[in-house]
Amino acid sequence: MIYFKNFKNALRASAKKQSHMDTMLHAVLTASERNDIALRFEILKRLHRGETQREIADVLGVGIATVSRGSTQLKELGDTLDNYFE
Repeated sequence: MIYFKNFKNALRASAKKQSHMDTMLHAVLTASERNDIALRFEILKRLHRGETQREIADVLGVGIATVSRGSTQLKELGDTLDNYFE
């Protein structure tokens, strides 16, 4: 979708400076959306480290289905995200 491509390009451009990235994310996303995205990233990171789905759900206070969705995504992407979880 062209709109997502435009959004990615804007993020890429804003990533050159931390303050620009913060401004962009705050302008585009609500506080709830920012929290949801951060939580999804944390789920992927913990799955990548080998934590169990149940453990992640309990610690983060999310449903097991949310963690399972992250697990499926991680499996589909394989090791392409390894550099992001260090």
